[in-house]
Amino acid sequence: MTPAQARAMYRRQISAHGELVALRREALDPAPEASGLRARVTGFSPEELASGIDQGARKVILLAEDLEAAIAAGNWPEPAAGFPAILKDDTLVVRGAPVNVERVDDSTRRVSGELIAYELTVIG
Repeated sequence: MTPAQARAMYRRQISAHGELVALRREALDPAPEASGLRARVTGFSPEELASGIDQGARKVILLAEDLEAAIAAGNWPEPAAGFPAILKDDTLVVRGAPVNVERVDDSTRRVSGELIAYELTVIG
């Protein structure tokens, strides 16, 4: 599967089964906000919870292309070299409620080295 095929597959699946969220970095003044980001928000499986994940945590799969577009439009800060565009303690707004980003995985959902989607652990 090529990165373009993977992005198209993720786009279809998240468009069909996901929702729109917003991302804020409240540590900056003024706090940047990227809205209209497509994401799939789910709970964790019992097996994942048994491995030490907080029971109130949720998993979020967020399309990298949406955040890339927000960065290009100037609505989100450009990440420092070697760092993901989303950081621990950023705020994700899901269904109008803010949740805290606890973990950012920008490795798992890569194809041929290209980031397709972020996998986040959020709590709140």
